[in-house]
Amino acid sequence: MHAPEGTARTLLKAGFLAGPVYLLAGYSQAVLREGFDIRRHALSLLSNGALGWIQISNFMLTGLLVIAGAFGLRTVLRNGRGHAWVPMLLTTYGIGLLSPSPAHDQESPLQVSHLRRMA
Repeated sequence: MHAPEGTARTLLKAGFLAGPVYLLAGYSQAVLREGFDIRRHALSLLSNGALGWIQISNFMLTGLLVIAGAFGLRTVLRNGRGHAWVPMLLTTYGIGLLSPSPAHDQESPLQVSHLRRMA
């Protein structure tokens, strides 16, 4: 069963927006969050602290957009090698974004050692 052409186009646009939405929300927070240094910290660290809900919401919105894009691709990719696997893998990735766990606090040994290697 295939979605109508207009629906498929809308789903594909949603998938296309996933990356820009994630980056815009993440970098906006990075600029505004005190103590956050984009040169040293991963964007996922923004999910920590009192304002962490913003980044977690960003992950969830991005995940929904990726899943929508995967459904759109499933509609338009009818033949070929990736017609089944590409949408399935994108859906799996989107589901992973829907259930983010808070990143390690920057004081944790894992994060400190990672930052030292990057410096």
